[in-house]
Amino acid sequence: MTEQQYIMLLSSNLENRKLLKKFLEANSGKEHLEVLLAASIKEAKNIISQNSEEIIYSILDLTNLDKRIWNLCQNLKKKNIEFLLLSSMDITEKNSIINKSGASGLLIKPLQKKQLQIALAAISGNK
Repeated sequence: MTEQQYIMLLSSNLENRKLLKKFLEANSGKEHLEVLLAASIKEAKNIISQNSEEIIYSILDLTNLDKRIWNLCQNLKKKNIEFLLLSSMDITEKNSIINKSGASGLLIKPLQKKQLQIALAAISGNK
């Protein structure tokens, strides 16, 4: 029997959580993969503390989150959980944000389906 694996998705926007969850479950390429949803940094921290061994990667939507997100990023790095950041910020800030956070990548919103599929394939290939 294969161990349960998770993707953690943090987004303060309910509709984005629903859409991304549906997309991730349909495109994960893994049988025993479930998406764990967090609406806040606090919820994400709780999910990580309870499931860190089973989380294979995380997606963090920076929209409407405060500076505590960088502590969460550091926590993910310490636990060797790869993560992608989603943001609507200017593309010129991309490298700075990736370096600051330790993320595997930064996707700029609005997202294109192909862009997200490529990023997920790259992370999944590392697991």
